[in-house]
Parts: sequence; C-alpha cells; structure tokens
Amino acid sequence: MKRHINQVIKVRINLFMKYITLLILLIAVGCKNQKNALDNTANAVEDSEELNLVLSDNYGGTETPELMVIREEAALNSFFSRINKTRKPGIPVPEVDFSKKMVLVYCSGKTTAGTVPNLYTTSETDDRMTVGIKNQQTEKDASSTAIVMPFGLYVMALTDKEVVLETHK
Repeated sequence: MKRHINQVIKVRINLFMKYITLLILLIAVGCKNQKNALDNTANAVEDSEELNLVLSDNYGGTETPELMVIREEAALNSFFSRINKTRKPGIPVPEVDFSKKMVLVYCSGKTTAGTVPNLYTTSETDDRMTVGIKNQQTEKDASSTAIVMPFGLYVMALTDKEVVLETHK
C-alpha cells in the first residue's frame, strides 16, 4: 500500500512539473511575440523617409476630422495616454527619434466606414507642405451601423514647414 502511494505521489509530481514547464514556455513565447511586435513598429519608424503609415486603428480618434502634427515625445505620449484609457493592454507608443522625424496623426472623425483614409503629400513649397486624403473604395456592409472614430499615425522626416490638410469640397 505504501509503495502504491509513493508511486501516485511521484506521478503527480511529474505531472505538476510538466504543467509548470509548459506554463513557463507559454509565458516566454508570449513575451517574445510582444517584443517582436514592438521591434517591428520601431523598425518601421526608423526606416521611413517619406510619409509612411506606422499604426492605425478604428478606435481612439477624435469626433471631428483633425490632423495633428507632433514634433515632441511628450505630445505623442499624451495622444497615446488618451487612446489607451479604455484599452487593456494599451497600444505601445512607437519609438520616434524626434531629432530626425516627426509624426502626423490623422483622425477622420465619427464614421460607419471602418477604414482610415491614406494621407499623401500633394504639394510642397519653401514654408508649407500640403497633405491630401486618398479615400479607399470599400464595399460598405449595409447592416454595419457601428460608429467608429479611426486614426492613422504617420511618420515622416522632420521639417519646420507648416503642414496643412487639403480639403476637397
């Protein structure tokens, strides 16, 4: 009887150790995947020379269309603290070298279309850069009535020029 109890205890200890090992592996893989996602975002920011979309999401923008020009880290952190208030976990703040780059955040306002229009440079003068909006053609689902406030975060080379959003009426 005592021998049988010892065998049961050994089996349970082995099973417990296997579960602990599996749990540690899952945690390690999960942490590595988050690190890779952060590294990919950082690489996208570092490699951008023109106006490049780094991040977009359907929730977190403003109620009205707006273009924000961010030239300092504190303003970028402030924007992300606002959009991450209701997110757990929050979207990580991309690392941007503000001595070489600047950030444009375009919020398209309240809409039922779940896409962020693409920004592109339309014209440039010595003191002004005009940015236009390229709307993507999407098949709108008639049953979709969800109101979203999408935003897109673009990174470009640092400039002292005034950045203006071109509006088509």
